[in-house]
Amino acid sequence: MEKLNLNNERIEITVLRNFIFNEAFTRKALPFCKEDYFTNRNERLLFREIDIFVNKYKNIPTKEALVIELGQRKDINEDEFKSVKDLLDTILHESVDLQWLLDTTEKFCKDRAIHNAVLTGIKILDKKDLKTYTRSNTWYSC
Repeated sequence: MEKLNLNNERIEITVLRNFIFNEAFTRKALPFCKEDYFTNRNERLLFREIDIFVNKYKNIPTKEALVIELGQRKDINEDEFKSVKDLLDTILHESVDLQWLLDTTEKFCKDRAIHNAVLTGIKILDKKDLKTYTRSNTWYSC
């Protein structure tokens, strides 16, 4: 896997990196982040392991602990494990301004929550329209 260029880094990677290396950030931001805010499956799996570890041990995980935990999962295959491990290998400690990171993460979480809510609303409307249409053969119900 190619190393990430920090100049083109996505906010998701910055957030995950700081959940691993920045305890102050993790304690403030983790409670507000959700798994479904991460659209990439590997990032979602890594976030899930970080969240489980922090909630269980009340401490930030090491990269080694995350690899071990990921290796014990039964719901991912060997290729997925290797992909997440490769992702984890690209995550290196970088110092970043805490307030900027909190502000940027808050915006990311709000944007993803709105995006997910809109998608959920569309799915609900599509299913409702489909049920209405199949019940009465019209797109409206009486």
